[in-house]
Amino acid sequence: MPTFSYLGRDQSGDRVKGLMEALDTNALVEHLARMGYTVTSVDQHETLAEGPSAPFFSRRISVRDRIGVYLQLGTLLRAGIPLTTALEDLQKEMDNPRVRTALADAKRRVEEGESLSAGCHAHPDLFPPLACALVEAGESSGGLEETLHALARYADREEEITSQVKAALRYPALVLCAASVVVAVTFVYVMPNFARVFGRMNVELPFLTRALLATAGWARDHGLTLLGLLAILTGGCAWLVHREPIAGWVDALRLRVPILGPLQRKMALARFARTLSMLVRSGIPILQGLDIAARVAGNRRLRETIEGAAEEVRRGKGLAEPLNASGEFPPAMVRMISVGERTGRLDDLLREVGDHYDLEIPYVVKRITTHLEVIMILAMGALVALIAFAFLMPMAKMLDLV
Repeated sequence: MPTFSYLGRDQSGDRVKGLMEALDTNALVEHLARMGYTVTSVDQHETLAEGPSAPFFSRRISVRDRIGVYLQLGTLLRAGIPLTTALEDLQKEMDNPRVRTALADAKRRVEEGESLSAGCHAHPDLFPPLACALVEAGESSGGLEETLHALARYADREEEITSQVKAALRYPALVLCAASVVVAVTFVYVMPNFARVFGRMNVELPFLTRALLATAGWARDHGLTLLGLLAILTGGCAWLVHREPIAGWVDALRLRVPILGPLQRKMALARFARTLSMLVRSGIPILQGLDIAARVAGNRRLRETIEGAAEEVRRGKGLAEPLNASGEFPPAMVRMISVGERTGRLDDLLREVGDHYDLEIPYVVKRITTHLEVIMILAMGALVALIAFAFLMPMAKMLDLV
């Protein structure tokens, strides 16, 4: 549906402007007339339209965009500004066209008598399922502004943890890329020059030297074919890992792979604990909270485990028992959940679990990067030694002949 910007006047004669989705210009004018607005000009913004072409014209909604919307909207509501006015003011301040479109649509829905949560469900890129559920709970309890601020803090913490992990892994990734380039240049350009030199020498080359020179010659002659095959293989694997049942197997493997597995498990468990804590504290039923927390966890294996536990809770059992039986949740976390269920402090103890893992994650990341650096240094040292040894042996033979 296309998006239009409009200018007009309300029944008091004051100027009004905004963004709104409509089938066409006539539908927009009729809708605004029912709201009491007299339209003076309308412009269509095709770049703001929702649809397959939208990503080519405007950037996607980022986590920072969502944090800004939650925080500013909560602040405006806390100041006593009406919801529609707050949405309109916020829409004008946002730089991202997609955010402006979503806020304009939410404002239109509220003006038509719908709730804000209904507008949230229509824009999952700005309001994920967790945000929709909490906004709905905030509307019911009358604490929407506090809910929005809590959402902003939650999203900010998630972004902080993710940024820490990415920043820590960026250096090993850059070193690996640089090493790959050096190896490729060595095999494609340096070794062929040595091959020509050795070809003019009346010396029998050792097996290791012949093997490396043959590998370099093959890489030079078939390098583009190899790159194409690698690209196809990478694309095929990326497609397969998002298809069931392979996706479930891959996610289960990710939790158990050496070095990186413990990090992925701790991040997923921290996300699950923080999410369920927020939902329970907001008064959302435990079954609905488990459904949302399972999707937020970010791992299909854990999601299946949580969904299975939710089925047991639906049958009248506690949450801790099926989580413990799955073997996917640490005993200490299960014990905290059990205590929380018995004492009625499940939200507080889940928050403590999430905080505990948040404190552990930076140390796990540091340990992982240290291990990766050692592994890469050893691997590069071994490769350099292998190449040097392969070329020094024929040179030593040549000196013996002299």
